[in-house]
Amino acid sequence: MATTEAQLVCDVGKLVILGGPCTTCPARCLKKFPVPLLIANLCVPVLGTSVCACCVVEQ
Repeated sequence: MATTEAQLVCDVGKLVILGGPCTTCPARCLKKFPVPLLIANLCVPVLGTSVCACCVVEQ
């Protein structure tokens, strides 16, 4: 269920789960994916905790 919700947020691209805390998520997504590729960053629930995920352009 959690994956489906996240997938809806990222229906225009590919969801890449980085893991780790959500507080540093925006910076970490930017570091991993340069701006033209990065659509958004979001928190996804995984095993009862929220982890960082990036929504990136499908290559």
